[in-house]
Amino acid sequence: MTHDAVDLHIRPASKSDADAIARLAEEAGMGVLAPRGTSYVAISEKRIAGFIRIVEAEGNRYVNPIVVDAHARRQGVGRALMEDARARYGTLLLVARGSAVPFYTALGCERVSSERISPALGEDCDTCPDLAVCEPVPMIYR
Repeated sequence: MTHDAVDLHIRPASKSDADAIARLAEEAGMGVLAPRGTSYVAISEKRIAGFIRIVEAEGNRYVNPIVVDAHARRQGVGRALMEDARARYGTLLLVARGSAVPFYTALGCERVSSERISPALGEDCDTCPDLAVCEPVPMIYR
């Protein structure tokens, strides 16, 4: 799917994208991501500008995570990835880092109770050493 943001193309991730996805996750402070869900990459100027992973749990679909390359931020990549995922999957749930809440709010995401988040995904927050700094916020994107 093509988007106007910095001449962007979003496609399902392939095996050849694994190293770039791992690098972006590491640079975002997420460490090594467990293999799960379905990932999509945003391609700009023949390189991966970001990715989003959609994970299903308890009948809901979650953004887990979304990462944009530091050099591609504020160019519409994150918005394009989120809009593409919503078009593919419908309503999405997520746990936003506190500092990212303004981004999600600008997209139209709304806060929800932590009970809406599957324990299978919420445990990522429970065991995170950055929990106090991160200030996670459960959200929904309709």
